[in-house]
Amino acid sequence: MTGGNSNEASLEHVLDQLVEAEEMPGPAVLDRWVREYPQFESELVDFIASWTLMTSAASEYEEETDEDSKVDERLMLRGMSVVQNVLHEMAKCSNATSRLDSLLGAGKIAGLSLSDLARATHLGDALVRKLDRRLIRFSSIPNQAIDAIAKAVRCPAQAVSWYLQQAPTLPAGAHYRADRPPQLAEPEDFRLAVEKDPTMPSEDRRLWLEAINADES
Repeated sequence: MTGGNSNEASLEHVLDQLVEAEEMPGPAVLDRWVREYPQFESELVDFIASWTLMTSAASEYEEETDEDSKVDERLMLRGMSVVQNVLHEMAKCSNATSRLDSLLGAGKIAGLSLSDLARATHLGDALVRKLDRRLIRFSSIPNQAIDAIAKAVRCPAQAVSWYLQQAPTLPAGAHYRADRPPQLAEPEDFRLAVEKDPTMPSEDRRLWLEAINADES
């Protein structure tokens, strides 16, 4: 289906290959490409969704006119334009993923305070702070949490995922003696952080614990 190393391919190259394959967009096509390029799962989902909408719109447009030759030309130009626009937007998202420096910073850009971000994601203030400092073990974080954060701060889920996999950080503005390097605690399990968070509403705590249990079953 594809060529080259799937781990080294750029998003734009992958989407170009997908378009050149001339496959009709759909669940089966999406599943094959996500298996080949799992690092671009969210972008492929968005692209296939946009392409499906484009195909549907083109079909409706074709049914509304009798000028077949003109329709074919218009649809071809329209389709090329839409695909190029989607490719451009997806490439911009890919370039932006490495520039996520802080969850709280991204939230601020989106107009969200710490408490706003906690409410939007149904995570407690304390847990959001821990996630921002990457004090939660990544492998224990449910995909639902990553998706909720990404939606709230208006960033690709992949950007949030990559951010959370980096090394833990000290609190902003923290001071320490030069002769005593700070010792960061080992990352905490997401479940334990949920259970311990005094700022998380009990209903949200129950929902997250149910989500964790479902993932583990």
